[in-house]
Amino acid sequence: MKNNQLTNAQWAELLREIRQYLKQQGIIRFQKEDIMFENDVCDMLRITPRTLLNLRKDGIIHCAKFRGQCIYIRSILFFNIIENYDKE
Repeated sequence: MKNNQLTNAQWAELLREIRQYLKQQGIIRFQKEDIMFENDVCDMLRITPRTLLNLRKDGIIHCAKFRGQCIYIRSILFFNIIENYDKE
């Protein structure tokens, strides 16, 4: 069976390339569908709201507060997950 996992160095390089591309573009473009709320994130990641809160407190997942609610942008959430992939 072929191992398709990336090494930490490969993840770091991929992340660096993605950030460089986004910087060159000047913005992260997203649509209304890319804005997520707590329940959307919990459903997508199959975690409880308490686990999501712990991930925020630990600085693993970031959100923006808007009118008292945490909102998440799908592409930023993706980067949060990649940055912390396979860390121990």
